[in-house]
Amino acid sequence: MIAPPRPARPAPRHAATRPAASPSAGNGRWIIVPQGSERARRRESFRRAQIRRRRWFGALLLVAVGSAATAFVYGETWLEIHLLADGMLVFYAAFLFETKQRRAERSVKVRRIGARDERPVPERVRAGGSL
Repeated sequence: MIAPPRPARPAPRHAATRPAASPSAGNGRWIIVPQGSERARRRESFRRAQIRRRRWFGALLLVAVGSAATAFVYGETWLEIHLLADGMLVFYAAFLFETKQRRAERSVKVRRIGARDERPVPERVRAGGSL
C-alpha cells in the first residue's frame, strides 16, 4: 500500500534563502516600492536637512526673542542668557550662510562622472595624413 503524499510545509522565515519568483508564487506579504535613483535619494536627503535647519533656526530665534522679553522684565541675569542666545543665533546663521556658499561653489566646480558629455573621440591619424 502506498501512502498518500504529505502536504508541503512552508519553510520557517529564518530558513528562507531567497524570495519567490513572483508575488503569487509564495505565501506572505509583498510590498511594491518604486526604485529610487541616487539623485532622488540625494534630493530627499537635502529636503530633510533643510527642514531640520529651519527648525533649529526657528527654535534659536524663539529662544532669543523669549529671552529678550524675559530680560526686559527680570533684569541682569536674564540679559546674560539673552546675549548667549543671540550669540548662538548669530553663529548658526553664519554657519548656514557658509554652508550655502560652499554648496553653490561645489555645484559650479564639481561635475558628476555620469554627467560628463560623451563627445566622440577623434581617430588617430598618421603624420602623413593617411591611415
